Amino acid sequence: MEITRCRLDAAGFADSNRWVEHGRINAHLRTATTAEAVQWADKIKSVAALPLECLDLDLLSEGERTPVQTGRTADHDLRAQMVVAAFSDWRDHLLTWHKHNRDARMLCFLVASAVLEGRSVVEIHGQLESLHSALVGRKTSLKNVGLNGPGIIELVDIIGARTTRDLRVEFTRPGYGDAVLDYFWVDRQPVQEEFLHWMCALPMTLGEDETADRVTQRIAAYALRWTLRNGKFTIIQKIAESWGADRRYRDTVVNLITAAALDPSFGRTARQKLLEWSKPSGGYSAELRSVVADVCAGPLSRVYLSLSITRLGYLAKSDSPVVIEAVGNAMRTLWFDDVARTEVQKTLERWLGSESPAQRNAVQHTFLTLAGLLDSTRGVPVLMDALAGADRNVLLVNGWRAVLEDPNQRVKARNVLSLWLDATFSDSTFTESFTRMLIGAATQDSGEHYNAQPSLTAIFSVYQWVDQSPIGDSEMRRSFGDELIKLIRSRDPLGSTSPPMPGVPPRSVDASPVA
Repeated sequence: MEITRCRLDAAGFADSNRWVEHGRINAHLRTATTAEAVQWADKIKSVAALPLECLDLDLLSEGERTPVQTGRTADHDLRAQMVVAAFSDWRDHLLTWHKHNRDARMLCFLVASAVLEGRSVVEIHGQLESLHSALVGRKTSLKNVGLNGPGIIELVDIIGARTTRDLRVEFTRPGYGDAVLDYFWVDRQPVQEEFLHWMCALPMTLGEDETADRVTQRIAAYALRWTLRNGKFTIIQKIAESWGADRRYRDTVVNLITAAALDPSFGRTARQKLLEWSKPSGGYSAELRSVVADVCAGPLSRVYLSLSITRLGYLAKSDSPVVIEAVGNAMRTLWFDDVARTEVQKTLERWLGSESPAQRNAVQHTFLTLAGLLDSTRGVPVLMDALAGADRNVLLVNGWRAVLEDPNQRVKARNVLSLWLDATFSDSTFTESFTRMLIGAATQDSGEHYNAQPSLTAIFSVYQWVDQSPIGDSEMRRSFGDELIKLIRSRDPLGSTSPPMPGVPPRSVDASPVA
């Protein structure tokens, strides 16, 4: 009760006690949780702001209405009833309405108005046929259209709404639109999927104005509320797949999933769902998986950075250009964030030293994605600036080592390494640090069994670059490449003619065939 009172006082209510101590409201506040107390305050603020003409006189008996309308009786008790009704999502009121209105056209108009509140009444009426057809599963015509049955103005009145001067539909009861959607979802469970398809397709038919954005926000807010209440991702997943490819609504989708993933009670389940969506084995659409990449680069990464990078690592395995582009943009965002960059580096270094095959596999894809990002102004890989720092150079050596020693990464590694060779060949200031890094990655001692795969992949990458790069003179490129290969071979037991060091046992050589 005190929470509700304090929130009303903070909102400037001079008579907060009159609200919280009203018999109808007080009985509920005594047993309200903290979250519910906040909701009660929000409902009170909404109802208190309503003008007299928007009050729900249907809650009064016939004899009580006239005194309230004429001002002879105070309307506070009526407002208190509206607060209670709003807190219960107008369930009793909607049940009564449905008992007296069984016409399909009226029901479709109510539901369409709830989804499209704020749009033109003519536009909402124009959606009735599509909604009805979606729900019954075939193209049909509604009865009582034209000169038969109620007209548009009467329909607006029947559903308890009003039209503004520019003929846009508004509900006067606070929270009524959301309450209608909740009621319909529960009441018409056999057609939930059909309704979901219709609702998700709606934004594609709307013009680009402020109410179009309001409609998408309403659908997203409803989806989040329903998901948190029911613990199922049905609606959010459908919205992400339907809207993810449309840049107009992508931010709405990302914000929706982020809110679910950061929710205190539901976040763990949501983050696990993100992991499921990120894995290639799930068979999810490229649009959905690209949305996951955007989520992992946003506010979620500030709270769960390691978790976000893990999911980006799985996404980086995709063959879809749409997903790969989204992962690249996400890694770019994280790397250019001063706070996140340090944590990204620490996470990648930790995974590079991990014994977990899953983490090492994820870090290979993540590192290659990051290594392939180009600075938009200079055209060089963004990670090459790390060559000058001793701490980050360790990350580069270990990262390239992990990539070069995996035969499955061979083709992508060659392509990304070509970008680094282009930058080094064009800018001599990189030559010494890059050469030292590449030799370290290609020939690093990894114990008793020497793995020749990194050295072989590096050498063949240089050969490919010499033959295919458009940068500079071909002879100069060949000379540069030959010198680099010579240096790699000088440190490689397979290519070195130096006698083994005294007291050091010979090492066996492991290498996969090089295609």
